[in-house]
Amino acid sequence: MSASLAAFERPRGGASITVFKSGPLFISSKGIGWKLWKKRWFILTRTCLVFFKNDPQRGGEDEVNLSLGGIELNNSGSVVIREDKKLLTVLFPESDGGDFTLKAETSEDLHEWKTALEHALAQAPSDHAIQWRDKCTAKSLVVGRPILLALEDIDGSPSFLEKGLRFLEEFGSKAEGILRQCADVEEVDCRVEEYEEGRKTEFGSDEDAHVVGDCVKYVLRELPSSPVPASCCTALLEAYKIQGKEARISAMRSAILDKTFPEPNKRLLQRVLKMMHTVSCHAQENRMTPSAVAACMAPLLLRPLLAVGEECELDLEDEFGDNSAQLLVAAANAANNAQAIITTLVEEYENIFVFDDENLQRCSNVGSPRARDNNAQPDDSSSLALDPPQITNPDSDQLEEQVKGNENPINEVPKGESNGSMGEILSTFWGRSNQAPSMESVDSCGEEEVDIQRLEMTKNDLQHRIAKEARGNAILQARLETRKQALHQRRLALEQHFSRLQEVSSFSKILTQP
Repeated sequence: MSASLAAFERPRGGASITVFKSGPLFISSKGIGWKLWKKRWFILTRTCLVFFKNDPQRGGEDEVNLSLGGIELNNSGSVVIREDKKLLTVLFPESDGGDFTLKAETSEDLHEWKTALEHALAQAPSDHAIQWRDKCTAKSLVVGRPILLALEDIDGSPSFLEKGLRFLEEFGSKAEGILRQCADVEEVDCRVEEYEEGRKTEFGSDEDAHVVGDCVKYVLRELPSSPVPASCCTALLEAYKIQGKEARISAMRSAILDKTFPEPNKRLLQRVLKMMHTVSCHAQENRMTPSAVAACMAPLLLRPLLAVGEECELDLEDEFGDNSAQLLVAAANAANNAQAIITTLVEEYENIFVFDDENLQRCSNVGSPRARDNNAQPDDSSSLALDPPQITNPDSDQLEEQVKGNENPINEVPKGESNGSMGEILSTFWGRSNQAPSMESVDSCGEEEVDIQRLEMTKNDLQHRIAKEARGNAILQARLETRKQALHQRRLALEQHFSRLQEVSSFSKILTQP
């Protein structure tokens, strides 16, 4: 097998990803010394080494051949071989636990893979991006934030994710392959780092839409918990399986509006689906149908449904032996179910969220600094508004005309609005209304409403966490009691055995006496 270079084209921009080598290698999830090695098909690129169960180019149409995993590469790595055992080890001195060992079939393959890996590591990105991710994990303005602050910063301004979603709706919805085509990893990390450091806190119209799309997916991927909790995923799955379109949509709406669905998670899901719906409305230009958009975003939104895919690890393959194909089929079915659920939510967005869409827009409108400037005058030339200007009486007949007449892009909020304030907006959003409040009381109540609602959201989130930990503790306690009883029985058995040995020993001494 030669180590010739091959390349396959990215969907956009003429850029290509170089494949340094592809072929079979043996991998062990137990490390060196474990006797059982699994043969897998590896593909080596500049940034990673991914592996499949079989050659993806030779698999049949009916064969499920998902990627089983990948190993990220950086230019600090080095290659060490052991010719006697045909072992190939890649060491990363600055990475804790990032080393890995593979086994070649022949000595020729061993040296070819060594050469290819050395070429790939020489061109691999630096580990600066990885170190920066580790550094920002502890305290970050973008990555790993709680869902409560996913769309809005503590001061009420739009978050990085919210700005990215607005950009995609305004400038990225017509880009071909948006959300499907991948940007360069270093460009994405660099853009996030620029925002973290305050060098570039807004998305300009000239930015690469694919980079912004990957930034949005990166933030969703790094959320500390799933946007849709496990119980809600189960409810959506059961609702999706209902026969009849109207009954299915009604059941899915009920699952989303259920009280067990945390309000911050619900708002985040609705906001992301709103962006996906906007993108899918331009399918003739961007070639991203609701199904295509759902295929890209479903794994990020419905993590618990995709958890079965994590069972396709090598450890479980050893447990199930030759039945590992069943795990891959189960993972594929889980992915298909998740995609189908999100596809339905995107296609029926206006029917499922018919009652909450206006509230979501108002809540998003609160986050803009200009929306809080009640003394500013409206500027028609800026016409970059997320939502129509707020009015004092939300029941006015003018509201519907303003909503229908709003065709403005989604990047800024108008400099001024009428007499509505943050307090009125949040009161309307949470089902409250004040009768003709004074400007002083509205300003003070607005701040109190923000604090109260954040505390309520935090309280609900903590209650869910406490309940989850309580269930986990109950399971652990039951296991502990079972283990305790087993040990007690074992102790009694050992004591009885020891007593019998003492009796035998005493009897032997008596027999041996002269």
